[in-house]
Amino acid sequence: MRINAQSKLTSEDVWNAVITARNEHDQDIHIQDLKVGTKGAIQFWCESLNGKYAIGRNDSAGHKAASWTAWGYVIAELFKRDPEARIGHYKNRDHFIEQCEDMANRRNQYQLRTDKGEDISFLHYAY
Repeated sequence: MRINAQSKLTSEDVWNAVITARNEHDQDIHIQDLKVGTKGAIQFWCESLNGKYAIGRNDSAGHKAASWTAWGYVIAELFKRDPEARIGHYKNRDHFIEQCEDMANRRNQYQLRTDKGEDISFLHYAY
């Protein structure tokens, strides 16, 4: 995940967002790697200790991907700290909320599911 250099967010904010997702929302997400560029952009990768799927990063053999919901809690926490940040492909907090709601609606509408649908409860924490 990349955070644009013009954001107010720091690497400490990223660490705290992941810790919040893990400790307050019981999400299985951990920082695998975090780098800050010379101009201030932050790039970080997260993993799961108990995930189902492998991470698609070349040097991540044996590591498992964090869930969509776990990432949602991290990103929501970051947008709470800076609503105008550009995080990943999300232009700002409102764009993040819109995109997550749309994705959840599409998945819930078109996929046969045995559960109650996508969990987007993390959106409540973006404010």
